Amino acid sequence: MYPRILAFPFAGGNKYAYQPYLAHLPTGLEMLSFEGPGRGDRFRETLLDNMDDVIEDYWRQINGYLQEPYALYGHSFGAMAAYLLARRARAEGFPPPQHVFLSGRVPPTWPDEGDKLWKMDHERFWDGIKAYGGSPEALLQHPELKALYEPMIRADLKALDSYDHGAIENRVPLLDLPATVLLGTREKVTMQSAPAWQEQFVPPIAIHQFEGNHFWILDQIPALLGLLADKLSATAGRPS
Repeated sequence: MYPRILAFPFAGGNKYAYQPYLAHLPTGLEMLSFEGPGRGDRFRETLLDNMDDVIEDYWRQINGYLQEPYALYGHSFGAMAAYLLARRARAEGFPPPQHVFLSGRVPPTWPDEGDKLWKMDHERFWDGIKAYGGSPEALLQHPELKALYEPMIRADLKALDSYDHGAIENRVPLLDLPATVLLGTREKVTMQSAPAWQEQFVPPIAIHQFEGNHFWILDQIPALLGLLADKLSATAGRPS
């Protein structure tokens, strides 16, 4: 049996962000997706724009799943959530994840100018979002959809921008668990920045690059899930 994957969406995403994965999950691999307020099934709730509040909300959702073997996966905004939730599990005395998968996100010690998009005016904001790739034309060409998603994306980017790793890095021990960093060949995370994730973990991290832009995760689904299954097979049963 694989550990269950607890998954967190990219900026503006909801628990359906990884819906395309479900048809490709290897036998025995389960993925549960979560979402913050102000989107999806929680659309009527107030958006969160501070990372501490985001993590507190996710923590309430996942802590009932942490007594059985689990892994954490997130892309971009979701990768930072996965990393911080792994730290939260340790701080709260819960069993650690069997593996943490960090996709499409620079390490917390590296600045990311993309986080500043939340400060931009409407036109520059959407120019920046379009540059990431992966946004469907149905969204980019319809003002009504842009008006719907813009507050969600802005809130998530503002939350990322609110996180100050420098304020806590000297007080936080490294995570003693396996981690894999995933990135595309044409995105903000590069083979120069990705290795700096090692600064947060004791065991050597693994780094895997896939062809594509920031949203390669939607173009390389079978390969990605195959990699996750292989990594989880290798780490399943690891002592906590």
